[in-house]
Amino acid sequence: MSRHELTEFEKGQIDGVNKFHYTVSEIRKVFGFRRSTIRGVIERLKICGFSENKERVGRPRKPTNRDKRLLIRKALDNTKMPLCELKFEANSNLSISTIRRYLDDKYIKKWIVAERSRLTNAHVLKRFKWAKEHLDWTVEDWRKYIWSDECSVEKGTDP
Repeated sequence: MSRHELTEFEKGQIDGVNKFHYTVSEIRKVFGFRRSTIRGVIERLKICGFSENKERVGRPRKPTNRDKRLLIRKALDNTKMPLCELKFEANSNLSISTIRRYLDDKYIKKWIVAERSRLTNAHVLKRFKWAKEHLDWTVEDWRKYIWSDECSVEKGTDP
């Protein structure tokens, strides 16, 4: 169930049913509101005598609807674009963390693309040759070796 502010009518319904000594669980079954919402309305009525909603606290969200649409469009147009470039392309004054958080909310992930070395023709030929040489190996021949999904590449002294 999505969150929304209860109308005065809905609060009146909760109050009316509560006066007939229904439990919170029974009220929840009838109206489908969250238990915490029902308890909050009942408590406010007991303490204050009225059920007006409290004033909201906290800073409002910074991105406007236009910002949101533009960010989504730009992010989906070029999925490999880094966030700092996306901020520039969308002409946004939002921080990178705010952009990342908003895109995460929309299940849009921006990954840093890892640079990988490409196979040269020499590599391809060596691999093909190796495969041809080992084509007739039996299961017993292969059992003499340990296989792993991990790969270690060393350049210079650091692995």
